[in-house]
Amino acid sequence: MAGLYNSSSSSQDRNVLLLKTDGDGNLIWEKHFGHPIYQSAANCLQRTSDGGYIIGGYGHLHTSNATSCLLKTDSEGNMLWEKEDIPNLNSTHFIDETSDGGFILAGTNSAPTNRRISLVKITADGVVEWSKTGYDNGNFYDDVACIRQTSDNGYILCGAADKSTGIPSDPVKKDVLVIKTDASGNTIWNKTFTNLAGIGVGKAVQETTEGEYIIVGSLLIEMSPFYHDYDIYLLKLDANGNPE
Repeated sequence: MAGLYNSSSSSQDRNVLLLKTDGDGNLIWEKHFGHPIYQSAANCLQRTSDGGYIIGGYGHLHTSNATSCLLKTDSEGNMLWEKEDIPNLNSTHFIDETSDGGFILAGTNSAPTNRRISLVKITADGVVEWSKTGYDNGNFYDDVACIRQTSDNGYILCGAADKSTGIPSDPVKKDVLVIKTDASGNTIWNKTFTNLAGIGVGKAVQETTEGEYIIVGSLLIEMSPFYHDYDIYLLKLDANGNPE
């Protein structure tokens, strides 16, 4: 498991935390990865085909915008390499190992007034092959929760498209967002789904054996000043992104 570790009582001293347990949850080893300038934390963790781990997250100065943070370790949690300031990426939200032994990173690129989805393809050694942004379908704060490589060597990702108006008196509005790209990260189709919900978020996506896609997420259909009633949302799409 991966997350953040406070090295002191100060909230400013945050480092990436990596833990390994046995099958009964007993601690085998614990690692902290700090930085002399940045505070950092992990958002996602993936075991790699070489038995090690790759960790994605963010790091930032106490008063500045976030910068991407990417760590690769061996099977014992010892760092092999570290990458920062990946182009177009301020925070990594999900990592998938690709068929060539590299990795696809999905995260966000923050601007002063909005947040846009970014994809980055890297090699097994952490060299950036390409970095692209502009996958948004919303107004202000789009987000990505999951990305997977598909059988055609492209990618499928899901998250949320912010359809809010920006007017303070208007409610927040988000649609479930699903995007299909080719192997170079170019958009093939970009779809949003609401199902009459005020807020919709795609949480995970997977290609099926038939070459279609299944997405699980949540919908906020009923909202009152006292509670938010979220429903589980299951969506099946054909190869062209059309609901079945």
